[in-house]
Amino acid sequence: MRLAFAIGLFTVVSSYVAAPALADFAVIQFASGYCRVWPNTADGPQDGQFVMFQTPNGWIGQFDTVEQANDALGLAVERQVCRHWG
Repeated sequence: MRLAFAIGLFTVVSSYVAAPALADFAVIQFASGYCRVWPNTADGPQDGQFVMFQTPNGWIGQFDTVEQANDALGLAVERQVCRHWG
């Protein structure tokens, strides 16, 4: 199961590793445990924190597109890192 998750995570996130430094979306986890995709990462919520995702080349927490962030949110929910809210 862990191997399947690692392969899935690598597949989803590998295309994001070479992303530009100015990403616009992130997965935010709130104190309640719920997570959601947050646009405009420069203005993150005060009651939340970025969820970081491990890739073969390091950790990432920001994504270029909402689709990439939604994929990452799906992985976080699947791994029970957070609960999905919207």
